[in-house]
Amino acid sequence: MKFFCKKYKIKKNRYWKTQFFVGGIKIFSYTVDLFKQEKKRNLILCWDSLYDADAEAIDMWTFFQYLQKHNIPSKYILLRKNKLYTQLSQTGNFKDIIVVNRMEDFFAKCRKIIAQTKVAISSFGLYHHYNPVLVEHPKLTYIFAQHGSIFLKESVLELYSDKSYNSIISATRKESELYDSRGLWQNGTQIKCGLPRWDALYRKPHDKKNIFVFFTWRTSIEKYPESQKIYSDRIFEFLCDERLNKILTDNNVQLNIAMHHAMLRNKGTIKVPENVNIISTDKISQAIKESDLCITDYSSIFFDFMYLDIPVIFYRFDADVTYPDERDNQNAISAQAKDNQLYNCMYAKDDVIQKIEFYVKNNFELEPKYRNINDTIFWERSDICKHLYEIISK
Repeated sequence: MKFFCKKYKIKKNRYWKTQFFVGGIKIFSYTVDLFKQEKKRNLILCWDSLYDADAEAIDMWTFFQYLQKHNIPSKYILLRKNKLYTQLSQTGNFKDIIVVNRMEDFFAKCRKIIAQTKVAISSFGLYHHYNPVLVEHPKLTYIFAQHGSIFLKESVLELYSDKSYNSIISATRKESELYDSRGLWQNGTQIKCGLPRWDALYRKPHDKKNIFVFFTWRTSIEKYPESQKIYSDRIFEFLCDERLNKILTDNNVQLNIAMHHAMLRNKGTIKVPENVNIISTDKISQAIKESDLCITDYSSIFFDFMYLDIPVIFYRFDADVTYPDERDNQNAISAQAKDNQLYNCMYAKDDVIQKIEFYVKNNFELEPKYRNINDTIFWERSDICKHLYEIISK
């Protein structure tokens, strides 16, 4: 146990030591036996979040569905508490799906499967002290697919710089440029391909125009509850603005908002007026298809809207706030430094409302010059799952 804890820098907490030790021993002992049997490895193992039940299972689920459709050997690991499990339970179709109660069950449930796996790919990965077991596995490639393309929130680069994976999907040209500027993920470790979930995006006809509001999480809230009030009050003030609501009412436009999954995991909330519709986290991808405008601060969700050429307004509603967790301040600074690479980046509520009114009056059509910017961002806008499979098959 001391060897494993020292080698993989495991926390001193006895529970984690025990979980990692038992899991590590099981996976290595089993794979060693199967190496001797020269068992064929042709399986692609996929999973989304195994620790956050509120995170939408969409990225690797989309890729898994592509693999299944084309009869490519594959398995998908699903957290029982995730809402996707409830949906699948209605049909009882769990073909090639492995259900786990918690992340700590990963090795116990999957050790035989890993012995057949050539590629393990996830949008959330595992806890950092588990990742090295797969990274250093001599017979498979461990790929981080991400849940959102990195560009504005540079604080998360600290989580990716330790090479906890063999490769990473660099989902946009902007992201690839960021990695290159920092000397990260070099020597062919970037998979230059869009997010698999974008294959499932399309404009869905809908009767009523609507605006989708989604602000990203502030890490400070997790340890400093007073930060929640600043964050929530600023958003509530925007949602309640009289001029905004008059524009919406006069033009029969619905205002929707979704909470960040990290907020729900930390039992946080945002005060929301009665006229604002709340979108559950498992319905976000569906809501995007029926949205006509996105308002965010610097969440990576803006790429999903740009992928469909849906207008985006960046409202940095708390840029003047100094948060106790420096990561939040770093994200605000790094986002502002990239304003000239995007469009509709605003810091005053009145400016945002004026731009909303512009899009309402112009049938929510994105300006041609902004469409041109979108064209410079993505590697491709179709057949992403096919492209990803072709890359990892090599």
